[in-house]
Amino acid sequence: MKRAIFHIGAPKTGTTSLQNVMSWRHKDLARFGIVYPQPELTPLNPQFYRSPLTLDKNGTEVKFDRNIAGHGTLFLPYCDPSSYPPKHDRAEAKNVWDQILTDFRTSDMRAIVISAETPFFENHSMDLAAIAGLFSGLDLTLTVGLRHPIDLLQGLFATDVANIVRASCLARDYPVIQSYRNSGYAEQISRIAQGLGITDVRPFYAEDLLWKGPRSMLGGFLEHVGLDVDIEQDFHSRPTPPPEEVLFLRDLNSHDIEHEAFGEISKAIANNPTKRTYGKTGSKPCFFPKPMQALLDQRYRIDMDEIAQNWGLAPQNIPPFEPRRAVLNISDETRQTIAARLMPNLSDRTSNALHTALKSISAN
Repeated sequence: MKRAIFHIGAPKTGTTSLQNVMSWRHKDLARFGIVYPQPELTPLNPQFYRSPLTLDKNGTEVKFDRNIAGHGTLFLPYCDPSSYPPKHDRAEAKNVWDQILTDFRTSDMRAIVISAETPFFENHSMDLAAIAGLFSGLDLTLTVGLRHPIDLLQGLFATDVANIVRASCLARDYPVIQSYRNSGYAEQISRIAQGLGITDVRPFYAEDLLWKGPRSMLGGFLEHVGLDVDIEQDFHSRPTPPPEEVLFLRDLNSHDIEHEAFGEISKAIANNPTKRTYGKTGSKPCFFPKPMQALLDQRYRIDMDEIAQNWGLAPQNIPPFEPRRAVLNISDETRQTIAARLMPNLSDRTSNALHTALKSISAN
């Protein structure tokens, strides 16, 4: 029987990177009988944007020649419109899915991979029964990337700071924190699996499988879902900046700095990664207070036990919880140090804007 594999990830578990590489290598996947639909070719995903620059194993920049290709947009019409107002109605979405799946059912391909995250993980009113109906007659597998919530939220906060200008990133991320504390991974996986009628559920720890495993991200993922083929990749996403540099961007975010200047500064941090540490050393830094860290860690350990019982994934080997050093603010001295590191990579106009913003921050 033909297979449909739902990869729904969780935020910051390599979902976008996997979508990038599966889109980029979709013709190679097809040679092994695997379909990865290209949603940028559909009317439901008109917003094309290039994937971030990445680095190969030698540190050389690589830029994808295709657009980011997740399938979340195609599921938005099945969500509660008050949470995710769709740009197209469900009839349009169904027509697109019917075409994609008819082509797959009538082809000699053996599996189709569908990848999305936000609609599934952040919308509890999603019409999962209607989605299941689209894939009737196919052998369904659900695979979910997992990550320790403290690390997940660290990455989410850093990404939001770098990409959302003049937004309260903590306010935006707070619902994600609350959702996890209230339900955790296990409850959400159960809800999605039951709603889609899937019994073959294959969760995985993103860090162990995608980043530390013996194979590349793509190779490890395909092996995990039972599509073990000889396709690898030799690139990876840029590392998350040091927390002090993320807070540096957050401080600029909250002051009157031009949009273009902020973008150039953010790009300078991303394109010139550093392992430098600022200020105190020792325990890992964290953007969240220690009591919140403890609650998230406790919830995660309960989650791992439930996931092990329900789906056979062995609990992750993580050390006993030790509170991380909460880094909620940085000093003027640290801001000046970061600015000095970035200045050689900035235009004169952006350098002047940065100087002005730092004076404003210091005065307040």
